[in-house]
Amino acid sequence: MKIWGYNWTKEKRGMEEEIKETTEAEDLIDTLADGVVAIDKESRIISFSEGAEHITGFTLDEVIGKQCADVFESDMCGEDCPVKISINSGEIVSNWQFHILTKDKRRIPIAVSSSPFKNAKGEIIGAIQIFRNVAEVKFLTQEVFQEKNKLQAILDSIADGVFTVDRDWKVTSFNKSAEKITGTSSEKALGKRCFEVFKSSVCQKGCPLQKTLKTGKPISGYEIEILTKGNQRLPVSVSTALLKDKEDKIIGGVETFRDLSKIKQLTEELKERYS
Repeated sequence: MKIWGYNWTKEKRGMEEEIKETTEAEDLIDTLADGVVAIDKESRIISFSEGAEHITGFTLDEVIGKQCADVFESDMCGEDCPVKISINSGEIVSNWQFHILTKDKRRIPIAVSSSPFKNAKGEIIGAIQIFRNVAEVKFLTQEVFQEKNKLQAILDSIADGVFTVDRDWKVTSFNKSAEKITGTSSEKALGKRCFEVFKSSVCQKGCPLQKTLKTGKPISGYEIEILTKGNQRLPVSVSTALLKDKEDKIIGGVETFRDLSKIKQLTEELKERYS
């Protein structure tokens, strides 16, 4: 994660030095598919990860020093901006969804989380925003069983794990990222009941996919732990939706999940750094 060299005020220079010293965290950030942006109290962008470049189409040099509202051009850039809320209140904002404009003026939906960034004295000097493009997931949820062969390539290109189940909880599809995150191949997962694959503490009680099938309401950003093939506990963020056929009949459910271990690790490193 590259840090902008700029003639800041004393407070901003202090923030620059503190971020620069966290080199391991910076390297970790650039391994994330999510976009990560650091913003100072004047709403200026002071760092911009490779994931952010990929999602928005902007390069680091094009955005550094600019007002974040001028870059993202979002419908949430006013008083409801999650970054402003984090800076002004000190609160963490999780999984807000809205739209931004990319460099080529495409309007894309993103899911955003932001948290205040503090110096060694515990003073809020900015915010870190993590965001991801959810357009692929939204598209997949609507189209997964239509033209299945064409969509398989899209399914396997999504960074999030995606699987579908029928009304008997048997896994009917399992993408490449799901294989990578869980350590279980699609051949092993297909046909098994989902709780036999994920072995989560909420599988028998409190399952988010079960709630969606029962209520008809999607769930977004639900954090749980699963057991990988190697019996490693892994934190994941889960979103669920109904799966319907062309006659609008419910035929199962779709769940997307992403590995939170790197983000959790980054959070712990930042806590240790500034506690």
